[in-house]
Amino acid sequence: MTMPIRIDKLKYAQLLKEGGLPAEQAELHAESLSAILDECHVAVESDLVIQRSELLARMDLLKQEIFGQMDLLKQDMLNQMNLIRQEMLSKIHEVELALSIRMDGLERRMAGIETRFYLLFGIQFVVDAVILFKLYA
Repeated sequence: MTMPIRIDKLKYAQLLKEGGLPAEQAELHAESLSAILDECHVAVESDLVIQRSELLARMDLLKQEIFGQMDLLKQDMLNQMNLIRQEMLSKIHEVELALSIRMDGLERRMAGIETRFYLLFGIQFVVDAVILFKLYA
């Protein structure tokens, strides 16, 4: 509830007269000021208490809304992180599989080279043995 601002017109006019203003002017000033102040309203303490309560309630609602949004964002971020993690694990598995296949191929090639080396080494040994045998026989 608001209340208009009231003044004691007679007392105000008397103060103006004592201050040296002519009576007619003092009364006109008092009447004018009273009319203007009647249009002005001030809040009473109970109005302020109600407004404060309403503001606090609204702030609580906004706080709950913000925390709710933060929880949703947090959950969304966790879901996104899990998706990225799964994608990364999948890609790591693909790379491991590709490397395993390449390693198997390299191992087969190395085995083939090793076999050829022993074969050539054996042939060279036989050739050297035959040459030595012919030289010293």
